[in-house]
Amino acid sequence: MAGSFRIIDFERPRAIANGRILFKRDGTGIIDPIRDGRTDNLWLQHLDGTTGKQLTDLKSEFIHDFDYSYAGKQLAITTATASQTWC
Repeated sequence: MAGSFRIIDFERPRAIANGRILFKRDGTGIIDPIRDGRTDNLWLQHLDGTTGKQLTDLKSEFIHDFDYSYAGKQLAITTATASQTWC
């Protein structure tokens, strides 16, 4: 494999909700939905090893999908409650 890379190992606070992660546009961290009981929230995990932080404060929804805006300054999130379904 050409070039070099590094492996960063960090502890997850809880289970990833839907298996999807998203790199921050500046490459300094990853954002992933973490499931805690009956709700999901987005968390930022810094790749430099500093403490991550919770980005959303949803109370009863599950995160279906999320992505950056074209400019990379905002996150769009689609959610559903436990009684809703999506395709």
